[in-house]
Amino acid sequence: MNLNTLFKEGAIWVPKTEQAYAWLVSNGPVVVDPDLPAWMLTKLTKEGRLLRLRRGVYAVPDASGRLDLPAIAVGALVEPKGHVSFYAALAHWGLTDQDPRRVGFVSAARHSPVKVGPQTVVFVPRPGDVRRADTAEVVAAGTRVRVAVPGKAFLDALTSPRLGAAPAELLRVLDSGLLSGKLTEQDLVSRSARGGVAASRRLGVLLEALTGRPHPELLKRVRSSHAYVSLAGPEGAAAKERVPTWLVETVASPDRIRAAAGVGDIG
Repeated sequence: MNLNTLFKEGAIWVPKTEQAYAWLVSNGPVVVDPDLPAWMLTKLTKEGRLLRLRRGVYAVPDASGRLDLPAIAVGALVEPKGHVSFYAALAHWGLTDQDPRRVGFVSAARHSPVKVGPQTVVFVPRPGDVRRADTAEVVAAGTRVRVAVPGKAFLDALTSPRLGAAPAELLRVLDSGLLSGKLTEQDLVSRSARGGVAASRRLGVLLEALTGRPHPELLKRVRSSHAYVSLAGPEGAAAKERVPTWLVETVASPDRIRAAAGVGDIG
């Protein structure tokens, strides 16, 4: 007689919570409105064996404890009308081969961060952006996900450095995007006008480091304020190098950033 037969015949007793968990695992990785008592779902969630994404929607790790869902899908399950942007969206579009530790998700409401393996989905409440964002829809693990188009994602990464990347990595992304046509200088300059002076200055530094020439339209915007802004990346590295032309404090001179990025002149 095998083990399954013993279970069915009641020869081996299994707590109801464990039976429920086994059912969740077999029906995962996403379960909607499971027909289980609230106390049982709460217990499994507190034990870390079940992840509550939003009301009635749960993510279930497999038997080994691994959650077989991409982080962008988890974000969409929490906030279906939101979209992934920032550095994570740039990675999705193939502009970097790095896996972002923080996956920035623009949302209509506040949500707690969600840990998905080595990544953390961070929700950025921007109700207006949710409605008007320039996005494309993709499917990840059977879940529809809105992803910011490359130009928007790059500017979002500039306006929210903690969800962006280090200056050298942003320069590599910019170089890759312009060469592939996924980014255009004209589109970035236009979008930066809506992102504020700080975004225009950071973009100006990166474009000049890459092309060897300052962009005249971006230079005009610099003069609207005399306060320096930082371009240091998500890790908060010390921004000790001043770039007076752009009123930007960064981690190294533009020449050193370009050297670290290993990019060539496309100007």
